[in-house]
Order: sequence, then structure tokens, then C-alpha cells
Amino acid sequence: MLLKAYLLGAPGAHTENDRISLIANERFVHCPIMWYVNDSSHIPTWRYFFNASFPDNEVFSGSGAFHDAEIPFVFGTYSQKDATEFEHQVSQGMQKAWADSAKDPIQGPGWNRFPAIGIFRDGGKDGMDEREEVVECSGLPDYGSAVPGFSVVLYYSWTV
Repeated sequence: MLLKAYLLGAPGAHTENDRISLIANERFVHCPIMWYVNDSSHIPTWRYFFNASFPDNEVFSGSGAFHDAEIPFVFGTYSQKDATEFEHQVSQGMQKAWADSAKDPIQGPGWNRFPAIGIFRDGGKDGMDEREEVVECSGLPDYGSAVPGFSVVLYYSWTV
């Protein structure tokens, strides 16, 4: 049943190792984050999805986005030497979201609260994502949660 949700050939699941990685990522990262956010949903909570990768910011060629890859963009410390205009825009967007949240934690980054997700990615439009497609967080403690079905997703949540 679980493997039907992670078909080989689907985005991010080109090999068995990719598929195992996706399953592990959702089970041990995304689902626990969702449970935490659901438990915090009575207080202002926001999430964002950072999937922007640039050749001058990759750990190795083709590595894509990784945990904490957005931090240089938040602080403007990414490599400016060969940076594209889009990299500058992503950095400015990240800086604005974090600064707005610090200045006014009740209003946050200026987008809708959870379950909406702020999007920062390469090769696509930044903005909001409130898609319905989900992969259920089952087989672990049931908090009635689900996570959007993305490949190579990095979610971060914060509450005030």
C-alpha cells in the first residue's frame, strides 16, 4: 500500500534509493513537523517550502536543495559572484519574510497562516500553495495529519 504512494518514475523517485529517501523524509521529517504545526495551530503558525537550488550554491553538482540551504539567502551571504537575478530575488524574498516575522510576529511573513505554505523555489513561481494533494501520515501516531506530496521538500514552520 505504501509503495503505491511512491511509484517509481514519479518526480523524485527515479530509483529505489530515491523512493526510500522520499518515504523516510516524509515519515521522519514532514509528518512530525505537520504534527507539531497541527498541535500549534491555535497560535499563529506559518510554513514555507524552500526548494531553490543554484549551481553556485550546491554542495555538489546536481545536489539540489538541502536542509538549511536557505540560510545564506536569509542572511544575504550566498555567493554573489555568479548569482543570477533570480537568486537575488529569492534572497530578498526570504529576508523580507523573516524580517516581517521578527517585526510583527502576529502578522508574520505576510502570507496566509498554516495550512498554507510559502514557496521559494527555482524553476517555478514563488508564492502560496494550498494544494489538496496529500500523502497521509499513517503508520505512526495518528494526529489526523497529512503532508503535501512534494518531492525533495524542505518545510520549516515557526510559531509565535
